Amino acid sequence: MDHHQHGFPSTAETFFPNRVLDVGNIGDMIIKLRTSDPSDQINEQYATLSYCWGDANHLKLETKTLPQFQNGITVTKLPETMRNAVETVRDLGLRYLWVDSLCIIQNSKDDWRTQSAIMGSIYQHSQINIAATEPTNSEGGLFFDRTPFSILPLQVQTRFPFGDTEQPISLFNIVQQIPYIINIERAPLNSRGWVMQERLLARRTLHCARKQLYWECEHHFASESYPNGISLTLDRKPGEFYSTLREYMSPSQSIAAQPEAHIVWLRLVQQYTACKLTNEEDILIAISGLAKQWRNILSDEYIAGLWLSSLPLGLLWYGESVKISQLQNSKCETWRAPSWSWAGYKGTVTWSKLVVPPLPSPYNWTRDATLISVGAANIRAASGDSTGQLLQGSVAIQGVLMVGLTNSHGTSTQYDGMNSAITHGFKSREITLNTPHDEYKGVCCFDSDTKREEVDRKESLPHTCLPTILLRLTDQVPAQGYEPMSIVVEGILVQKVDSAGNPREWERVGYFSVWRKLKILDIWFEGLRDCDTGQIAKILEFGEVEDIILV
Repeated sequence: MDHHQHGFPSTAETFFPNRVLDVGNIGDMIIKLRTSDPSDQINEQYATLSYCWGDANHLKLETKTLPQFQNGITVTKLPETMRNAVETVRDLGLRYLWVDSLCIIQNSKDDWRTQSAIMGSIYQHSQINIAATEPTNSEGGLFFDRTPFSILPLQVQTRFPFGDTEQPISLFNIVQQIPYIINIERAPLNSRGWVMQERLLARRTLHCARKQLYWECEHHFASESYPNGISLTLDRKPGEFYSTLREYMSPSQSIAAQPEAHIVWLRLVQQYTACKLTNEEDILIAISGLAKQWRNILSDEYIAGLWLSSLPLGLLWYGESVKISQLQNSKCETWRAPSWSWAGYKGTVTWSKLVVPPLPSPYNWTRDATLISVGAANIRAASGDSTGQLLQGSVAIQGVLMVGLTNSHGTSTQYDGMNSAITHGFKSREITLNTPHDEYKGVCCFDSDTKREEVDRKESLPHTCLPTILLRLTDQVPAQGYEPMSIVVEGILVQKVDSAGNPREWERVGYFSVWRKLKILDIWFEGLRDCDTGQIAKILEFGEVEDIILV
C-alpha cells in the first residue's frame, strides 16, 4: 500500500458496505457474508474486486442462498478470480472483500437498486481495488505463468542529448509504453462500462495483467518493471479524476471553473459510451457514482445524464461512426432515457470540437448566444436515486423551430472542410437552413438508421430544426475545419410526438451543425449576450419563439 496523503472528496467520514465477505485468515477454507446496518458507523478497511462476469455460471448471492452465505461458504466453490482475490486480500492484511455478485442479492430488483445507488461510494472508500484486468470471465483468475526476466527494465549508459560530449555519461531506463497501453488501457476489463467508475473512484487499484502487475493510485502508475513509477506520456494521468474534483471544489475555483467542469463531464461521457454494457438498462446506473461526485461540484440538477444549466450544450451529441461496420449503432429498442439524452442511444457518442474542444484547442471561437431557454425538467426515476435508472423524462424549453432541407450527400463532397472540424463519419448527411437574407449550410446526423435510410431513398427531405447555440469563429485556419470568419449554428433535429398527448411535445431525431461566412455587417454580435431568446431569434431572422416540451 502507498502512504501518500489523499484527502479524497467523500460523502461521509466513515463508510462501510451493507454486506462484505469476511475472508478470515490465511489458510481458512471458509468465508462468511457479514451484514450490517448503515447506522452502525463501522470503521473497517475492506477491498473491492473489479472483474468481467462473462459467461461463467459462478456462485451468486440470491434470496435462497443468503443464509448459506452468512453461515459460511467453502472457498473452493468460488470461481478462480474470486479465490485469487480472497488470497490477495488476506496477504495484504485485510479482513473484508466486496464482490458485487456475492454481496448484492442478484434475484432482488429492490436490493439491486439500493446497492447500485451506493456502488460509487463502495469503490471510493475501499482500501484497494483488485482488478482482474485480463480475463473475460470470472474463471480466468488474477495470476498467470510468466517469465520474470521478460519484465526486467532495460538500462543503458549514454549521454543525452545523444552525441553531446559535454554531457556526462549517465544511466538511463528505457521505458516501453506500448505494454502498458495494451495490458491495461486496452484490456478486456477496461472495455466494460461498469469498470470505468470503479477505476476512477477507487483510491488505489492493483491491475493483475497477464505479464505483470501494475499499480495505480493518485500519485503513480507503477509496475513490477518500474516499481518507482512509469513515466508515461499519455493523456491519462495518475489520480486525475480526484485531482480534477479537488480543483473544481476549491472555494477559489468553484464558480470560475464550472463552465469547464461541464465540458469535462461531456468528455467523461464520450469515454463511457465507448465501453460495453451487458444490460442496456444499466446505462445511467453504471455512471451514477461519477454523477454524484460531479453534482457536488456543480450544485446543479442532473437530468438523464446531462446537467440542467448546460443543457443547450449537452443536447448536441451525435453518434460517432468512423467505420462502416458501426453504422448500425442506433437508438435502443428498449426505452432507457428520453430522446434528447445520449443515454437513449446505443453506441459511442461525441460532441463537435466546437462544443467539446480538444486539449489544447486549435479553434479560436466565441459562444455568442444560447438560442434556447431551458425551463423545468420532469424526471421520474425507478427508485429514489435520481442518477440511476429512469422511467420517464422531459424538459420544457423555449426556442425556434425551423425547416431544414436534408439530402443524401455525405460530407465527403462539398463540405469536406467542415468534416475535419466535426467528425461525423459515415452517418453524416448535408443540410441547408434558409432565413430571409441568409443561407446556412452544413451537416446533420440522424439518431435512427431508419431516418438516414429514408433520406437516402428520397434523396431530399425536410426536417424540423431546433437551433441551440450560436458561435463565431475568427482567425480560423481553413485546413482545420470551417472557413475563416464564420458564424456557426448547432442544434438538434426534432419531430412531433405521434400521440394524442400534449401537442407541444417533440422528440429528438438527430443533430445538425450549419455555418455561413461572417459579414462585415455582423457587428451586432457584440450585444447578443444581453438579449433574450426572442430578441436573438428576431435578429437572426430565425422566426418566433415557442414553448416546446422535449421528451
